[in-house]
Amino acid sequence: MRISFFTLASLQVIGIALFSAHVKAAASTKLESLYSTSFLKISEVYNDNIINQEKRKTSSWISIIDPSFSIKGEKGISQVKATYRLSKGIYQSSSNDNYLDHFTGVSVGFDLSTRLQTRFSFNYNKKHDPRGSIFTGKTISIKTPDQYHETIVDGNIGYGVNAHIDVKGEYSNKYYDNNRLITSARDFDATAGSTAFSYPVGSKTKAVLEVRYKRFNYKTANLDSNEQRYFVGADWEATAKTSGTLRLGYLKKSFTNAALTNTSQFSWELNMDWQPTTYSRLTLATNSKPHESDGRGSFTKTTGSTLTWNYAWSSHLNHAVYVGYSNNQYQDVTMPITYTFMVVGASVNYQLQRWLGIQTAYDYRNRNSNQVNSSYTGNIWTLSFVAAL
Repeated sequence: MRISFFTLASLQVIGIALFSAHVKAAASTKLESLYSTSFLKISEVYNDNIINQEKRKTSSWISIIDPSFSIKGEKGISQVKATYRLSKGIYQSSSNDNYLDHFTGVSVGFDLSTRLQTRFSFNYNKKHDPRGSIFTGKTISIKTPDQYHETIVDGNIGYGVNAHIDVKGEYSNKYYDNNRLITSARDFDATAGSTAFSYPVGSKTKAVLEVRYKRFNYKTANLDSNEQRYFVGADWEATAKTSGTLRLGYLKKSFTNAALTNTSQFSWELNMDWQPTTYSRLTLATNSKPHESDGRGSFTKTTGSTLTWNYAWSSHLNHAVYVGYSNNQYQDVTMPITYTFMVVGASVNYQLQRWLGIQTAYDYRNRNSNQVNSSYTGNIWTLSFVAAL
């Protein structure tokens, strides 16, 4: 493998610019009560199966330019933050897969008292599904990635010091912009809300009761539904070198269309860190939840887990090793459709300077399905340079 001429030339030009910026200013610039931070990430990726095909695999080098900018300010009881990120991907062996994504966000918070806090945020994104990642990827007749835009507006109010109650609300939508013969069925609006009550049962542990609700309204597909979840659980911090959250409970998904199957099932969420030393940390995340349809069936029942080991060799060098696994079962299909997905990978990060770091990563991915031409394997190698301006 070799790094493309495009990336080498870009790195030389950007390196000169970054060196000049480093001499002139620090990575974060303070303007009165405002703080601005900007980053530039350039990656060269080699993917030996860019369309996730079982046969006739297509490989390509991918050059990715990923600049980001954020500005935040604090004054009295209020905080505000605005962010913007752009991601440009250039496939050197398949220009049809090129993409340009935009991510925009604004958040506002108010600490009204020691007991009462509020947070609100707005996000607007223009993104894409790479060919092979969702439904359209299972056929090479689709020549371009699925492009979509989404809006997410959410807010929450928290009250309490020891005993605490959090009330959250969210509205989101997702609309596809191309390949409409297939993607129009995936356009939807969603509204969601939750209430969580926590109560201390130890110096660093809280018991939690939580209720969640989410409503999906599809624009063309007859897949309107609502989800209800009821949880009991716990939050804990730095107890016996562990911290985390646990939710155990009941999930119900009901459809407006009487021809579709409603479901009720046991549901769980666990996110836990174990840090035996200051430089080593294991993170476990596991859950069971439904996913919306990708074009087949009414939805997918999914259980998944990931395990990550982070290790800091020094203040400049660290690595991560991770493994993930999920089991997915399609609902309301004439013939059973199931698949498992596994990813195993590792990354190494080295901080050359305070303002410049190097990242390398490798992923192996394996999807095993009972459907013809729906299984695949893939290898992805990545080299990235990350600079703070």
